[in-house]
Amino acid sequence: MRKEIIMFIIELAYASVFFILIIMFIVVKFLRKKYNIMPYPSEYQHVNVLHKRIEFILALVALILLVLSYIFEHSLTIILLVFSLLLITFVFRFYMQYKHEPEEKEYLITLVQAIGFFIITFGGIILYFMV
Repeated sequence: MRKEIIMFIIELAYASVFFILIIMFIVVKFLRKKYNIMPYPSEYQHVNVLHKRIEFILALVALILLVLSYIFEHSLTIILLVFSLLLITFVFRFYMQYKHEPEEKEYLITLVQAIGFFIITFGGIILYFMV
């Protein structure tokens, strides 16, 4: 009986993540159309050199922490630090876009992505402690 409940919770979590991603996709499409936000020609462009360097450093620290979490048998504290660093990266990206390119309004898209990432991560942490 307990195994069936756990499987149901995991299936519900997958469905929730899928639902959140669909909502994010719809909101991004709506914002792009409403504010006439043109997507970047490539996947992502940094605002300036400082932005690029700081994001690289944050990603490198997150990668090192991820490797450490594997070495130390998936330490929850280190994994939470990795997710925190990724969230900080989204917030930093939002700030840099808002500060240096406010007329392009790309920061709205970054904000939606950061909120979606936060909801999915927070839900995963709750699910971890529930099961």
